[in-house]
Amino acid sequence: MRSLRSPIVLHVVSLVLAFVVLAGSARSEVVRVRAWIDGRSRIVLQGDTAQWQHFDWAAPGRLNCDTGTAIEPTILSGATWYPNWPDAESCENRDCGCSSDLFTGLVPSLPASNFSIALHVVQSRGATMIAEYPSVTNGWRVVIEFDDGSPGGADWYEVDVVFNAIAPVVVSAQGDPFLAGQPDGTTTHSDTAPQQSPTLVALDALACSFVRFTDVAGSASYGPANPFYGPEDGPSQASATDLGISGYSMPLCALLGVFLPDTTNGGLPPAALDFSSPESRNFATLEPELFQTFFIGDGLRADGITAQAFRVPTGATRLFLGVCDGHGWFNNVGGFDCTIAQYPCDVSNPCGEWNLAADFRIAPDQENPNRDACGNVGVWHFLASDPSTPGVHEPSTYAPLTGFITDAFLVDGLESWQGPNVMAPGYPNLPSIAINATGTDQLVEGFTWPAGVVNVHPYFGQMVIVGWRSPYTGRVTVTGSVRDLDDTCASSPDGVAWTIDHYDGVSNETLVMGALADGGAQEFRLADGGGRLVALALNEGDFLYFTVDPLSEIGCDSTALDIVIRPATSGAPFCFGDGVDATHSTPCPCANDGAPGHGCGNSLNPAGALLEGSGTIEQDDVTLLATGMPSTVACVLIEGDGLEDTPLNDGVRCVGGNLRRVRVRQNIQGTSTFPDDNDPWTLSQRSLVTVGSGATRHYQVYYRNASVTFCPSGLSNLTNGWTIVW
Repeated sequence: MRSLRSPIVLHVVSLVLAFVVLAGSARSEVVRVRAWIDGRSRIVLQGDTAQWQHFDWAAPGRLNCDTGTAIEPTILSGATWYPNWPDAESCENRDCGCSSDLFTGLVPSLPASNFSIALHVVQSRGATMIAEYPSVTNGWRVVIEFDDGSPGGADWYEVDVVFNAIAPVVVSAQGDPFLAGQPDGTTTHSDTAPQQSPTLVALDALACSFVRFTDVAGSASYGPANPFYGPEDGPSQASATDLGISGYSMPLCALLGVFLPDTTNGGLPPAALDFSSPESRNFATLEPELFQTFFIGDGLRADGITAQAFRVPTGATRLFLGVCDGHGWFNNVGGFDCTIAQYPCDVSNPCGEWNLAADFRIAPDQENPNRDACGNVGVWHFLASDPSTPGVHEPSTYAPLTGFITDAFLVDGLESWQGPNVMAPGYPNLPSIAINATGTDQLVEGFTWPAGVVNVHPYFGQMVIVGWRSPYTGRVTVTGSVRDLDDTCASSPDGVAWTIDHYDGVSNETLVMGALADGGAQEFRLADGGGRLVALALNEGDFLYFTVDPLSEIGCDSTALDIVIRPATSGAPFCFGDGVDATHSTPCPCANDGAPGHGCGNSLNPAGALLEGSGTIEQDDVTLLATGMPSTVACVLIEGDGLEDTPLNDGVRCVGGNLRRVRVRQNIQGTSTFPDDNDPWTLSQRSLVTVGSGATRHYQVYYRNASVTFCPSGLSNLTNGWTIVW
């Protein structure tokens, strides 16, 4: 498990004031918290005090105390604390929604002004995250949430809360964002560098990071005789693109920023972002592009407590801070102070599964981007394509859906992220990505929307897109389906087209594609390219984009989208006999191509036999399952330490090198398992390898296929292959 490092202290250069401010120079301090967690609880740290808030299952340290199990203490930087609880109904205080007594004497104590924090997870079975960041608004309080939602009793959780004091950054109201990075003497909007240049913040060089702004104070005016506004209180103001920096729409005099690399922009600027509505400013995480002006405001969500995160784009080395105006920053008055910290994007809570429907956050905790169930921020993105380029799969042009409603079709609990295109009264705007959170199936506009199902709907010339950003590096298995929900009308007979794309930050590749007729359904794995989803290699920060295209009509394009992504912990498939796999070049011997991801087709199953792995390599419980073979014939699991690419009877053998027969089986209904319940050995033991050694083994199942009329080349066939790096 990787852990969060401390926040990076940022160096601030004010070109207006012409001096360098070190944004924080104090050394880091650490409070270590260790507790016996069952269910969901939060610990509140403030000054030299600590207090538990408990929500679900047994309170910290109290599991089974009603039956005589010893109460476990909370350890705070070495100090033992046995919290007192109301004990109104039981010693466990199960599901009480209550608070413990107050612990005093926390060492070291948290500061009472400007400081930043990071969470270092030492031990955690479930989700552990910062639920509330310190600010002047909440009295410099830190809240850490522990969520041991897994069954099986309690477990020890241990975290380090790392904090250090930082000095505020000064941002002049005369900071013109369009002069960001420009040399002295550059003029625009009646402003000149460096007199009206925005404040420069030098970023630390990290592969992935985000910044947070807290304690934004001050006010600004767009002229000596004009009113003063706080960091996000002014009326809406729009400004056009200039000097390679994007335009924007946001409150007048708002605090804003723009990320730059070491150079100025020599090409076209990115699209202008619109922050003119309160909903568009209530994001949890924002991912601006280089040279794209973005809204900061007070750096908090609408609740006035939750700090917003701003993802640093790849290649950014500088952050410029200024204020919103339309023209002539030179006579602006006032400015803002704020606290800034940069954090690495390390994953503190690896997930065992990402499920779109389960992770979809509903009101009042809605987010876009949406964190996953383990607390990793910015994982699920709800987007629409650029309407000016219909059907173009270009991630740089995708825009987030900014509106959110809780009563689509006038039903409370049908919650939807929505675009700007207004439909009939009560309908969500389009495009939309919505969930039925009512708990029951809903009949709306003539079609049934099942409980818990995510419903996406595109618009004319505009794809609706669910993006998933990988929070780790490794292989994943992607399963799911698309299904037409509304097959009751004839106004959209053309159905929809859909794809799954992989974007690595540089290029976008369509991996899987399909199409739905009216009333149709399609599983990802059975579509063109679906075999690639069994063990897809990704790097942290890569995107998978799930797109739904309306084609020419939109009337009946409500589409159920089911997405489940899991780490591929049992190895990876290869050697598909589907005619499109690039891992080998030999075709099936008599044009008997199988289904995506399968082996070559056989006489009883044109889709071919399928070899799949389950279990975990590290736990040495990997099982290989072969299906789709003739019902009762014999089959052999073969293993090799090298690769081959040659026809063998009705199939293609891709396992080579030193070959071994691992096990022989007699199929039961065309299926065999290796190892099965009668085997005393694990697969690694039968393969004569040691888990953790790094040895690579390739597997295929060879099986009898006795039909001389099917494929004259022989009487046997093979599944696809499976590779394991032990």
